Amino acid sequence: MNTLKKPPSAERAERALLSVILTYPDAFVSRAKSDGIHPELFSDPACAILTKVILERAREDESVDITTLASIMQDSGDLDRMGGPANLMEIAGAANNSQHWDEHLKLVRDRYARRMAKQKVDAISASTQHEGSESILKMLTDATESVRLSMAQSQAFQTAKTALQKFGEMFDSRLKGGEASALPTGIRELDALGGGMRPGELWIVCGETSAGKSALAYQMTIPAIEEGKKVLIMTLEMTSDEVVARLMSCRGRIDLGCLTNPQGGGFNGDVKRRSRLQTAMLAESQLKISDEPNMTIDFVCAQAEMEAELGSVDLVIVDYLQLLDGGRKAGDSQEQELAYYSRRLKQLAKKLNCPVISPAQINDDGRLRGSRAIGHDADVILKIEPNEGVLVGKYRNGEKGGTLPLGLIGHHQRFDTMDFKPRNQYGR
Repeated sequence: MNTLKKPPSAERAERALLSVILTYPDAFVSRAKSDGIHPELFSDPACAILTKVILERAREDESVDITTLASIMQDSGDLDRMGGPANLMEIAGAANNSQHWDEHLKLVRDRYARRMAKQKVDAISASTQHEGSESILKMLTDATESVRLSMAQSQAFQTAKTALQKFGEMFDSRLKGGEASALPTGIRELDALGGGMRPGELWIVCGETSAGKSALAYQMTIPAIEEGKKVLIMTLEMTSDEVVARLMSCRGRIDLGCLTNPQGGGFNGDVKRRSRLQTAMLAESQLKISDEPNMTIDFVCAQAEMEAELGSVDLVIVDYLQLLDGGRKAGDSQEQELAYYSRRLKQLAKKLNCPVISPAQINDDGRLRGSRAIGHDADVILKIEPNEGVLVGKYRNGEKGGTLPLGLIGHHQRFDTMDFKPRNQYGR
């Protein structure tokens, strides 16, 4: 038996995790704490020392940039213990990007659990010569619990005191109109219902083909774009230039035909002037558009999370839900597949702490196409009913059941107040 066999480890993954923390400290120091990273996870002594120093600095809200770390570790002697400046720089350059954080963390955690299990097994083996059966059984139970805890990613619960503190901060911020307030949609009747789109909410905009689902979703992004918020639009139905044309048409009230067919005769001086204004606004915005073909739900979530790592994301549009791919397992029905998509989009909204909007098709009978689970996962459902208005089918944090007097102005790709017969309690 080879007693010198090297303990299970994942040194490359360990170094990659620390490289990401050092490269993106603003995003990943807090991520490391929330994911329960601690020095004992690392088999590489250099990584364990560096992790200990980073976490100590983080507890004091001190900088963890590599220059500062090198200086304080030099003074404390930790730099020599971890192999000197060259090893620190090697760790810092171990990862090209943060894309594989979750995979690397899973690998590091797995190897740590294996090391823990081996230690416990060795201890039990050494004790079998002089311990009774009850003692050995207790040791096995303790060992199982230790390994299980070693795989735990983070503390699952927060105390009532912590939850109340978060509620108080949220309430005060919303009361003062702070950053945690809901994002306005820019549509007066809609914002009057619940104050706008709250972080963590999934909004579903549904309707028949060509009813204006995408137009309404894009219109709801304009206030956020104007405020300099980071808005992500992932479109499976259009190209990026088509999305831009619709945003310009909506915001500038420019005939869409003039933008998509400028040789048609309507692109006159006034349209040119308004188009330049919209172009200037969008060019300075934090809007990002992806029109990659055949997007999967994994791609959508991964790209959005990567953007969040580079700076908070304020609003995500996925246009549209039933065109997503890559979630059906063998034996799954379309209903199960679409339920998986809607659940992932809701999870994405909570993870990024921002609203997610996704247009969705309805069947001939007026129900969401493919899965009732879409309606269960959504916080808000807006159903476009041509010649009648926009029905508020669900509003988890506001009033539902009314029909807003909003109609599609097709050539401007926007919804405006129409003179429909009022159908809600406000008489609008």
